[in-house]
Amino acid sequence: MATHAIPGQPVRTLSGLNTDVALYPDRVVIRRHDLFSNLLRRDQTIYMGEIAAVHLYECRFEERGQLRFDLVERSHDPIIVNYPCHEHPVALAIKEAVEAALRHI
Repeated sequence: MATHAIPGQPVRTLSGLNTDVALYPDRVVIRRHDLFSNLLRRDQTIYMGEIAAVHLYECRFEERGQLRFDLVERSHDPIIVNYPCHEHPVALAIKEAVEAALRHI
């Protein structure tokens, strides 16, 4: 799947449950919207070289799916994003784009 990036704009965005994911050509930005994160106002930036693997868990028995990023230096502490089922095609596109980027590192 070819995607064309506009400079400074994400290639794909996922609206998760209390979390948004923005995919850029060189990084993934996680924006949490819970109370704790709103107080700190911090986005979490993960560069492609920091990602060891990405996993996608479909909506099967629940009304949400899960996108999980395993990090090279934090293998015991993955970053998990829950998303509503109607966002599954976007989550799949993000997973595939990250995997493609990881093959070229």
